[in-house]
Amino acid sequence: MNDERCEPKVARRSRPSRWWSPIPAVAVVVLAGCSANDAAPPAPKSAAPSGSTTMSMPMDHGNMDHGNMNHGDGGIKLKNDSPAGDITMPMAMQMHGGMEMASSAPCDTAPTPEQQKAAVDLVNTSWADAKQYQSLDAARSAGYQPVTPAGLPVVHYMNRDYYFNTMAGGTVLNTAEPQSLVYANTPKGAVLVAAMFIATPWGDTPQPGGCLTQWHVHTNLCLTRTGQVVGVTETGCPAGSANRRTPPMLHIWYVPVPGGPTAIDASDDEIVAAAEKVESPANGTA
Repeated sequence: MNDERCEPKVARRSRPSRWWSPIPAVAVVVLAGCSANDAAPPAPKSAAPSGSTTMSMPMDHGNMDHGNMNHGDGGIKLKNDSPAGDITMPMAMQMHGGMEMASSAPCDTAPTPEQQKAAVDLVNTSWADAKQYQSLDAARSAGYQPVTPAGLPVVHYMNRDYYFNTMAGGTVLNTAEPQSLVYANTPKGAVLVAAMFIATPWGDTPQPGGCLTQWHVHTNLCLTRTGQVVGVTETGCPAGSANRRTPPMLHIWYVPVPGGPTAIDASDDEIVAAAEKVESPANGTA
């Protein structure tokens, strides 16, 4: 998306994000979504970190043949500490409508031993740091607030301070300060199901695990110039809004969704079913 970058909207820091309630299970935070009419920012002052990639123009998802996706686990099954199960190669079946990979460059190269270790380390560290947020009260006390409507099967919480730190040049994959947490509402209460790391639209998308750690974007949202989500393209964008792409994001899962801890995404039904399989402290509804 090199031709569609936009300026960071830090000046809008005090303006809350609004969400379009019919969008199910969309792991999206659109504080700085971009459209083709947005201006490009100045060149970054620092070099890209080792093991990272920059975003490029995504493919048309409507005609996507998943050529940049692995269609099997490639024999990769990596043990880790997360309740989500073994790490495997991301698969095309994990893609849903309105999604694209953050890079159009194919990513089906078998991960090196170093990348496999890095993926395991990322999952283990993320899970160790996020365990405290199994308590919904602890997450709220730390500054996480819902950015999708409460009571849905899957609800996304965001720590705006952590995301603004990222916008200001902070580490994207900071497992101690994930920009977003994802909860599933189950009959036993809310269950922490994932951390969601959110890059900036103009920055790097580090892949320490190589193709085990791939970033995606959502492409079917209608946003106003103030970052409010007011619809989806399937039903047409309302007047005063435009279809804008989200910043890249990467999940680390803590429940056994199909594909394991680094699966690209999962449906509401898959997430809730997986959440019901893990132990969790008593929570109310997220």
